[in-house]
Amino acid sequence: KHAFINSTIKIKIKENEFSIENKGKQIDENRIDTIWESFVSDDQKGTGLGLAIVRNILELHEMSYGVYNLQGGVEFYFRWKK
Repeated sequence: KHAFINSTIKIKIKENEFSIENKGKQIDENRIDTIWESFVSDDQKGTGLGLAIVRNILELHEMSYGVYNLQGGVEFYFRWKK
């Protein structure tokens, strides 16, 4: 939905981190901290529940998480304790 058509989605796994990177529209910097909240949608086309559900699951597992805008895309990361 958010990646450019025919672009590559990169999945990276490190020692205690998992990340997903896509090439597509960046998230507005003014909204980047609120996209994890219920009923917040960056594109206003969804319900805004997906990332809120992900956030709750991650927090139950005591994982840290976040998102970065990259040149030409976005990267979401998820970290667990070593």
